[in-house]
Amino acid sequence: MGIRIPRVVNGAPTFSPFQVTIMDTETNTQFCGGAILNIFFVLTAAHCFYERRKIGNDTFPRLYSRNLDKIRIVGGKYSLQWPDDTAQVRLIENVYTHPDYVFATLENDIAFARLKTPFKFNNFVNFIPVPIRGREFTGNLTVFGLGATKILSTNINEKLDKKQKCELFQMPSAKANTRTVTIS
Repeated sequence: MGIRIPRVVNGAPTFSPFQVTIMDTETNTQFCGGAILNIFFVLTAAHCFYERRKIGNDTFPRLYSRNLDKIRIVGGKYSLQWPDDTAQVRLIENVYTHPDYVFATLENDIAFARLKTPFKFNNFVNFIPVPIRGREFTGNLTVFGLGATKILSTNINEKLDKKQKCELFQMPSAKANTRTVTIS
């Protein structure tokens, strides 16, 4: 069963050319992020392509797949509030989610988005370095994203419109009761 991880707050402003913003074109809002793997593929979370909503006479919200025509993936964007000359906007051709993804628990919450047109790599848009197969990780992890600077904040000044990063300490697997992360 999946475990909900607490949110990460108090990041520091940064720029990461491999990080993308996933935007809803109807509301013009960012709702997810991802990492560029190559000119055609973005790694992201499977839950980004599903939403709960009521339709018609529904009493309770149901789970629906998002309409890919209403989603844009944006690379090279630093601020959500201001235009960036470096931004590259792409449409999604297809999404490949983990076959054992479970929305309720977020187990296997991973997906690949294939773009209709490739990114053009430069200093602002580029792929994330992927470690070699079989490497075991130790030490700290760096997390990138957009979000709030304080937990449960409603203050607009504590909401981020710029990319952030923070360092996380990785606990030994015996203490964390988790498996060691290995690329295979």
